[in-house]
Amino acid sequence: AETQSLLNTVSNIQAETNTPLCETMYEVYRYFANLSVQYGNENGSYTPHWLNHSDVYIQPGKDTNAENGGNYISPFGNNCRNEAYVVLITDGYPTKDNDANTAVGSLPGAIASSRVDGNYLPVLTEWMFNHDVNTNLDGVQNVVSYTIGFGSDAVSAEPILRAAAQKGGGDYY
Repeated sequence: AETQSLLNTVSNIQAETNTPLCETMYEVYRYFANLSVQYGNENGSYTPHWLNHSDVYIQPGKDTNAENGGNYISPFGNNCRNEAYVVLITDGYPTKDNDANTAVGSLPGAIASSRVDGNYLPVLTEWMFNHDVNTNLDGVQNVVSYTIGFGSDAVSAEPILRAAAQKGGGDYY
């Protein structure tokens, strides 16, 4: 039942905006790190050029059960393993995807030369795989990243997605 519910939710997502891959992964990092919600609070701030109205809402909306007092509730520390897995799926090349670059580049030990086509997604996945993403807990919590590109528009994103998966300890599909 839960699997079908997830499949239905994914099937009902309407792709009407940009493709901020690094910013999305940066929000994933914030979730695992038990940090405040940043990009997850943005809904309706972008109007695609083909729409004639300014109220664009991402559906489905975010799950507010994953946060408390403005911070994400990290799954680490809740009888969860110290290694998490992320699957990033996209149908296109990153667009409007540079807002998190400074924050990603400022992570201690981040290797800016891991960028591909100027995109910081591989820098971030490499950092999340090789560093402790939640220093509030004992031990080292890291994240393995897998990427999937589908459709003809994702062909141009392959170098970024492949590097992000490789540097993030996962695989590209």
